Amino acid sequence: MTDKKRDYKSLMQELQSLIAEMQAESSDVDSVMAEYKRGQQLIAELKVYLETAENEIIKHELPSKGKNV
Repeated sequence: MTDKKRDYKSLMQELQSLIAEMQAESSDVDSVMAEYKRGQQLIAELKVYLETAENEIIKHELPSKGKNV
């Protein structure tokens, strides 16, 4: 994987793909465990992405709210 940050949509697509692969009856235990670990990594990345977006929104809202007080 490259160091380039991925967007929310591509991270979600990969996570959804992993979930589908894990649910396939033909998956072996080793594959499922590797996919589970990758899924956990993706969830962590998505969480950081959403927290960063939330902080950016809050940062931009606060100055305008401060003017009205």
